Amino acid sequence: MFRKLRFPFAAFIVLSYALPAGAAQIRDVVIVRGVRSQQVIGYGLVVGLKGTGDKSKATQDALNRFFVRAGMTMKAGDTNPRNVALVLVTAEIPPFAQEGQRIDVTVNAVNDATSIAGGRLVVTPLHGPDPSIVFARAQGTISFMGRQEPVHTTSGIVRDGAIIERTMHSSFVSASGVVELGLKQASSALAHEIAQTINLGLRAGPGEEAAVTVSPGLVRVAIPASFSGSPVDFLSEILRYPVDVDLPARVVINEDTGAVAVNDTVRVGSAAVAVGNIFIVVGTPGNGTSDLPAPDVVPVQEGTSLQELVQALQQLRITPRDLIAVIEQLVSVGALSAEIVME
Repeated sequence: MFRKLRFPFAAFIVLSYALPAGAAQIRDVVIVRGVRSQQVIGYGLVVGLKGTGDKSKATQDALNRFFVRAGMTMKAGDTNPRNVALVLVTAEIPPFAQEGQRIDVTVNAVNDATSIAGGRLVVTPLHGPDPSIVFARAQGTISFMGRQEPVHTTSGIVRDGAIIERTMHSSFVSASGVVELGLKQASSALAHEIAQTINLGLRAGPGEEAAVTVSPGLVRVAIPASFSGSPVDFLSEILRYPVDVDLPARVVINEDTGAVAVNDTVRVGSAAVAVGNIFIVVGTPGNGTSDLPAPDVVPVQEGTSLQELVQALQQLRITPRDLIAVIEQLVSVGALSAEIVME
């Protein structure tokens, strides 16, 4: 759950997220082996542009091949290549996708087109590693995430633009009747808890455990005889079981936007930090802090969460750059033990 703290004097927000014990389900923290999406790719043409297309020979050749397949013969100069753009089309087909299902596709200009806004993608086959196997075909009008004035007009999407041509068959049960759950983030404690939770939920007695921990990143579950004919129901059942998740202490900073994301596990130790005319005193870091000008002091108890420190800083006119500087200084003096991720 994210909470937004809005600073009326600065164009940034601070996000905090917390995951109470037991709030997560197994499906939130694992990936089922064998259940995966298929990335597909294709090259196509966007037509209907207003002089913003390509002038490259590759685009003209592609257009000529298109007309040949359509049974037409075009001569040089019969078409205006600046109304056409050669594009790379990509998509991700979800697991268990059925024939006839529609998915979004992303369209990117690959040559010197200045914009594909207002264009339409003509039928483009999409394939995986083997170009001879077509998984889907895409066509449709280019859009830009609902923006009327897109920032990058050489990259857009076609909503529901591809039709699945092949049903995606995914097998998540081994020949021996075993399902493997891979943890999204390896953790011995979490893997052990997942196995225990599944065994408890299935009421497995001693020596009858269906789930075993293979490694910090893998839990193997044998499908009980009662579910032998319905593995999908079994998977749905165990993935709903609740587990406790301990979030790693992490701070994510985006220097471009001034956004900072903090989780509730990030705690601040004893320290005194000065940024401009602002002084942050956490606990009792040492002598000398009593001489600091009172109006500029932000007193915080040791062990306070970084989230609470930011709330205290709301009382001052701190800028996004100063907030980032405060966090960096707390890390440098060892008062903030957390993983810092810079975006």
